[in-house]
Amino acid sequence: MRVLVMLLIAGCALDSANESTSNDPIAHRGGDPLSWGSCPADSKYAWEPTAQCATIEVPLDRAHPERGTIPQFIARLPAASGPATKQFWILDGGPGSSGEEFFEFLIDWYAQAMPDVDFYLPAHRGTGYSAGLACAGEGQDTPDSNDLTPAEWVACRDQIVAEWGDGIEQFTMSNATDDLAELVERARVPGQEVVLYGLSYGTAEMWRYLARHPHTVDAVIQDAIVSPGVIFQSREDQYADPVLREYARMCASDPFCHEKLGDDPFGRIVDISKAVANGHCAASGFDKDRLRLVLGDLLVAWNVRVYALSIPYRLERCSDADVAALQKFLAFYFAPYDQDGYSNALDVNISFSEFWESPSPSPATLIARAEHQIAAIDYGFERAAISATWPRHPADHRDPEWPRIEIPMLMLNGTLDVETPLPTAEVAAVHYHGPHQTFVELPNAPHAGGYQSPTTRSDGLPCGIDIMASFVADPRGTLDTSCIAEMAPVYFDDNRFSKYFFGTATTWEN
Repeated sequence: MRVLVMLLIAGCALDSANESTSNDPIAHRGGDPLSWGSCPADSKYAWEPTAQCATIEVPLDRAHPERGTIPQFIARLPAASGPATKQFWILDGGPGSSGEEFFEFLIDWYAQAMPDVDFYLPAHRGTGYSAGLACAGEGQDTPDSNDLTPAEWVACRDQIVAEWGDGIEQFTMSNATDDLAELVERARVPGQEVVLYGLSYGTAEMWRYLARHPHTVDAVIQDAIVSPGVIFQSREDQYADPVLREYARMCASDPFCHEKLGDDPFGRIVDISKAVANGHCAASGFDKDRLRLVLGDLLVAWNVRVYALSIPYRLERCSDADVAALQKFLAFYFAPYDQDGYSNALDVNISFSEFWESPSPSPATLIARAEHQIAAIDYGFERAAISATWPRHPADHRDPEWPRIEIPMLMLNGTLDVETPLPTAEVAAVHYHGPHQTFVELPNAPHAGGYQSPTTRSDGLPCGIDIMASFVADPRGTLDTSCIAEMAPVYFDDNRFSKYFFGTATTWEN
């Protein structure tokens, strides 16, 4: 989920969500318990022998069940030790992610930190095995397979409309939360508390879920917070530059990085970007647009964001060895790969309706917003033309944007997040500061700081996950945030992956 940095603090927590579950038809509809079995052989879930999967049928249109059903898929990783006392439900990001890619983080870190917890990964309707909306041409060009060409976007729209007709209007965030409520009810185990964890777009889905089904969970965790009414993906391309500027300021204060980029690294990168726009080092494969996208994307990840500084440095020098290294970078970084059920179609179907300004900015405005940046995710830039013609559904304004939440809540956000910037995430702390509701900044962490917050501890667990484990163990107890003091420093002389990205022994030199 990518975001607007404009900070709009308006309104208070609304009371309308504080209703009895007697008004929640999902919570009392019943249904058989989920029937768990083996996972699809072509999925990452099949890598873990203890993982279990299930599929139920849910109404395409809950107001008109006669329109038929669609499959709703869910995976479960049982507790590694002893009977579980908690259920940890994961709402992955996007919109468009199916949860399958997240499973790797789950096995490596979350399950290690919380061995006495059962983990649940539902696939949002329209992704993966939950009636995934897949378009021809996906995953061929970009590091995150998100930029279909204009022609591919048109073909995608036509394909989805041909397959679903006005049924595409049912692939919404609100309907996804109703699917989730049914899964939670059918997976409920007496004595097990339910903790809901949302990541990025998953936090927006969680707000909607808590508005519609407020008494079905016992505690919630927000990681990379999408603040309702504050974040719009239509403005997202404007907000990587402030993070790049701050990261460059840190570079200037570091002796090694200062030696490379001097007193004003950001100003130097601006000059390099202008030179590239005028054709400098064209043999490298970089032009202004590609450089902007690469810089924005790199800032999303702790382990590779240093390249957002070293690539301009190499472009400026532009030796034959630099050209070869930069060409290798582009070939490696832009190689197509399978995103495990990610859906571009669902992404825009929800984003254009739920996270877009009204009135909608023109395609020319979206393009201009990106072109005025040094670094950008290029979300609106890549979707500018299709944003004017994709079929939209009205955002569901029946539900309060800020539902009343009195249960324990942990809110996490990195201070160098280019998709849910800290100022926008902090709005949540204005609304939720009751007993056992805590907002935690993760210093220097990028997007998804929950797992992108490395420490110097020997166990290898990210700080955000360590804090989550403390919260899950006792949501009403004292939260242990001591790992923040042990977070890894920001290294600019980081050569761990330079061989793979550049074919060189070091990140900066040849």
